[in-house]
Amino acid sequence: MTATITLVRIVNLISSGLADYRDVDALQRKLHHEVCEGAEDALILVEFTPTYTAGRHTKDHHIPDSSLPIEEKPQWIKTTARVSDNYSDMHKLSR
Repeated sequence: MTATITLVRIVNLISSGLADYRDVDALQRKLHHEVCEGAEDALILVEFTPTYTAGRHTKDHHIPDSSLPIEEKPQWIKTTARVSDNYSDMHKLSR
């Protein structure tokens, strides 16, 4: 049996405190482009400020707290809450 070692670049943002979703989304897109161009894979460790990402099927009643920022995404998922270190899939709760 031969073992394969894969190098992964770790981008640790935890020590910087809570991060804005849009800033990390831009970083993720940049890293994705770099990986597509041949750079090593990357793993982002992050704790977001409370934010909802809303896909194209999101309805108003899927957002339980409208005081939080909402980032619209062209995803299949209805709503995802990024609240502190609790990543919860609201789609499962809204069925």
